Amino acid sequence: MRTKLGISAGLLAAIMYWCGFFSGIVPLIIIAGYVFLKEENDFLKRTALKAVVFLLAFFVIKELLVIIPVMIGDVLDIVNTYSGNYYSLNKVTQVFYTIRDIVGWAQTFFFVFVGFASLKLKDIPFAPLDKIVDSNILHNNQ
Repeated sequence: MRTKLGISAGLLAAIMYWCGFFSGIVPLIIIAGYVFLKEENDFLKRTALKAVVFLLAFFVIKELLVIIPVMIGDVLDIVNTYSGNYYSLNKVTQVFYTIRDIVGWAQTFFFVFVGFASLKLKDIPFAPLDKIVDSNILHNNQ
């Protein structure tokens, strides 16, 4: 299967996932927009949506793992100010940042693996998202 750009559908799908590997939300949005506007291949449309959703999900998870210790620290600052005691958050912050690093590595491995799988036109099943894609996006093409 070739795209209108003249490259294989698998390569374009892999490029979209690899944008997630390089944390390239802007290139991914541009490529996904192109796919939805110009391409007729259902595999590419499914891949474009999944790549964007997965990248945004990883982004939100990693940012929450930074924001939560900051919010807890702000509460502890207020408690420390009025109680006269000093409570530290160093160990908790280290745990959150370690989990964030693990999620970052998982993101890297996920996007690289799925990118190589999509070179062979293999779709990674993700039931909740597949239902939305099948009922809305692909249904509108028929």
